[in-house]
Amino acid sequence: MAEVRAYKTKFSSNRNITGLLIKIVFPVFLLTLAVTFLLLISYGKGSIGIVQADISTESEYNFVSYTVTSEAPKLNKFDDQNYQFNSASTLSDRRGYLFDLYFQENNSPLYGTGDLFAAACDAYGAPRECVTVVAIAKHETDLCKYPNSYEMNNCWGWGGGGEYRVHFNDIGEGIFTVTRVLVQQYGIRYMLEPALMERVFCGPDPECHQWGYRVRSLMTELRNFATNKGISLE
Repeated sequence: MAEVRAYKTKFSSNRNITGLLIKIVFPVFLLTLAVTFLLLISYGKGSIGIVQADISTESEYNFVSYTVTSEAPKLNKFDDQNYQFNSASTLSDRRGYLFDLYFQENNSPLYGTGDLFAAACDAYGAPRECVTVVAIAKHETDLCKYPNSYEMNNCWGWGGGGEYRVHFNDIGEGIFTVTRVLVQQYGIRYMLEPALMERVFCGPDPECHQWGYRVRSLMTELRNFATNKGISLE
């Protein structure tokens, strides 16, 4: 009888251990599945973002230098030597003026569209200084000087490469679309720190490594450009 009782005790102990393992392992397994499922959903949304908002064109153009041969259009305010900003100048005017100066000095076909960038920032509530969209255009197509970028009214590689590249109806549509998506789908925090949207906005490819850092450097370049020109973005 002692052996039978001992056997039952051992069997009962094993069963208790098995039950305990099930109670511990099974919830952990379920939790792992749940986390994996959420990550997949998140990645899926990111993938959609890449298709809609992928701006990486580095691999396609391989940083080929391209110079616009036609002279940028002249604006009356640049011909007026007495044109100066004062305390009554609006922030939108200052930004538009700054961007056109920047485009002019970079021999960009965007020269003359500075007010559109400022207007888009105001329309969608982008950061006041409004330098992110211009900085991305500088990084991706050297301010629309890469082949076909200006013809497609797409200075940001918007939509991806090849057949996925978006052809906007006009440059204004491109500026407003990019600004709207940045504000409404990414958010102000991402516009102030582009590294946060690097993997979604640019992609996971090696050429996208430190994309956010490079864009942020160009944002700083624009701020310094404004300071050197005596234009306040505050």
